[in-house]
Amino acid sequence: MAVIKGYRTTCKRSYYKELFKNPFGIFLLGICLIFFVVANSFHTYLAATGLLFICLIIIIIAYFGEELHLHNRVFRKLSQLDDHYFILPYLKISDGFEQSCTSYIIISPKGIFNIKLLDFSGILKGNEDDSVWQFADAHNAYNIQHKKIKNPVTKLRHSQKIIESLLEKNHINYLFLRSIFVVKNTNSSIKCNTDVPVVRLKDLNSYIMSYADRPNMIFLKEDVATSILNGHKGHCCLKMFCSVE
Repeated sequence: MAVIKGYRTTCKRSYYKELFKNPFGIFLLGICLIFFVVANSFHTYLAATGLLFICLIIIIIAYFGEELHLHNRVFRKLSQLDDHYFILPYLKISDGFEQSCTSYIIISPKGIFNIKLLDFSGILKGNEDDSVWQFADAHNAYNIQHKKIKNPVTKLRHSQKIIESLLEKNHINYLFLRSIFVVKNTNSSIKCNTDVPVVRLKDLNSYIMSYADRPNMIFLKEDVATSILNGHKGHCCLKMFCSVE
């Protein structure tokens, strides 16, 4: 299993707080409570218990199912790599002058991979130099919403620049560093004139493994991890991207 560096408690994202912020979850639990209050016989209590069980299943699927959340799915995928791979999850990093966030940094014999997750369904469209992109949000296929978001490529490039700066401050130069986007599936499309690779979740490990081993990385992995963690300034906010509306 890959080695987790930094702060293991942030490797998997918790959605428990979201349950109590969403009216749908409160509505389901409220119905169950009402049934228990009005129940006046064994059969009605049994029916209320059955309803509660069904509601809890719905809540588990809607909120806590790992298959629905890209952050948790990626963590599980990366954990399948062997112990030659270091995972640095959800870091807010700074070189002393600027700061940025990154979803995952993978330090491996293949090099360093700076990963930004884009957990969405629909189409992102824009040019690499544009400050604002168009987003056709197809989370609900029957109600596609058109939004404007800040350019995600800019944030990815910025985080790479800070990683390079942190390594340079520790006299670590000329290492292979690749920044990539990771998306869920074919329902997530990015239309842009960028050369930043867009990797599907199912292909993530094979994409990383497709690169050749770099002999200098075998001896520098610990130093690279320490250099980057020295710039740690907190946890990434985990936002998919920032809206401008």
